[in-house]
Amino acid sequence: GHNGQPIVWQSMRLQREIRNARLGAPMPNPSAIGRWVVCEAMSADENTVAAGCNDDSVELWDIQTGTLLHQLKPHAAKLACIDITPDATKVVTGDAKGTVSVCDVSSGETLHVTEHPGSHVIGLSKSSDSKTVLAAFFHNELTLSDLSTGARIHTLSPGSGRLSCAVISPDGKLIVAGCTNGTVSVWDARSGALKHTLHSRATWLTHLAVAPDSQVIVSAGHKVLSFWDPQLGVLQQSFHLDAKVTGLRFVPTDDAPKLVVSCGEVVVHFVCLGGNDVKAEPSPPPNH
Repeated sequence: GHNGQPIVWQSMRLQREIRNARLGAPMPNPSAIGRWVVCEAMSADENTVAAGCNDDSVELWDIQTGTLLHQLKPHAAKLACIDITPDATKVVTGDAKGTVSVCDVSSGETLHVTEHPGSHVIGLSKSSDSKTVLAAFFHNELTLSDLSTGARIHTLSPGSGRLSCAVISPDGKLIVAGCTNGTVSVWDARSGALKHTLHSRATWLTHLAVAPDSQVIVSAGHKVLSFWDPQLGVLQQSFHLDAKVTGLRFVPTDDAPKLVVSCGEVVVHFVCLGGNDVKAEPSPPPNH
């Protein structure tokens, strides 16, 4: 989804296909020696892949050369999620025992570790300036922390429902969380104050995305896609899709914000034209 390319990076399969296409051949696969990838992330410059393996190790790969840069062991428990900061300097990982670790991409050094005993990290989201990270936990808690020091900035919790997904807006101004009962909570990231609690038509939210200017929030649950105005706290439009949503991402454009929605093998584009005007547009044919 970077540089205007309609790619949904949340799909591990698509990441591997693109990575293999760039190299001309598959990169070494941990499964060949009894190990396999359980979570994966790609840097915004598309030069580095971070792969979390079933033995709780983290591998950092150079995509251009296929070189293994570092093999890290920042966790003692099962890895649950992984992400790379937009500036490609840090890799953030979360595990099944509530530990969040931040490592330096260049040196492989662990910079800091924060622990949340008795929980499970279910998601990570970083700000576009690479200064903060949002961690979502199974016990219905969100933490916003400083990426450089690990210091906690806010601890938040949705008022109702079980937490299922969460993101920071690209401009770092909003924190958005979705729940299994279809509610969407929106906080001011600076103050930690709750701005809105929104109620979608979906019963279980799985994906969230925020437009680059924070003027649109999109939530997805099963086959329902909802567009929200975060300033007014109102629903703009809702769409019923033919298949379950498996990924969301806003892509950079010179005009109106464009959303790429992945529904398994199908990719649908939506353009936010302002106000309540959201339109689906034909997806471009795949490149061969």
